[in-house]
Amino acid sequence: RPRLVFLDELTQNLDPVGRRRTWDVVRRVRDSGTTVVLVTHDVEEAERLCDRVVVLDRGRVVADGTPAAIVGSLGARATVVFSDADLDVRPLPDLPGVERVDRRGAEVRISGAGPVLAHVGAHLVAVGRPAVDLRVELPSLEDCFVELTQGVRP
Repeated sequence: RPRLVFLDELTQNLDPVGRRRTWDVVRRVRDSGTTVVLVTHDVEEAERLCDRVVVLDRGRVVADGTPAAIVGSLGARATVVFSDADLDVRPLPDLPGVERVDRRGAEVRISGAGPVLAHVGAHLVAVGRPAVDLRVELPSLEDCFVELTQGVRP
């Protein structure tokens, strides 16, 4: 059994079933103790398979760490999403930690840092409009990649 394997764009052009089967093989090889160096432009693949990720931008290392650590480098950011066509969104930007409020039809998206979910939830209860379909979206490794290589926040 080799101690080190380099895999370059291993799943490029595979259908979803072939890709998942290949991921299973890579996991088994990794879990058997072999170090796997995965070269990929597929950030989802890196997030699913890698214990450590190095992000390169024009040949320069811009991040190096676990996927969770790289995602955490954005700070404790989250987007709270729910539907409420009648909610007055004007007070929302004044809540602690809120950086951005967007409304598309009935959908309300509130992005921010820190305990933004707690503040939004408390506000909704205080105004008598508890959201029934509320969800929280956390930054992905892909969001971090875009920010690190292009300076664009999700």
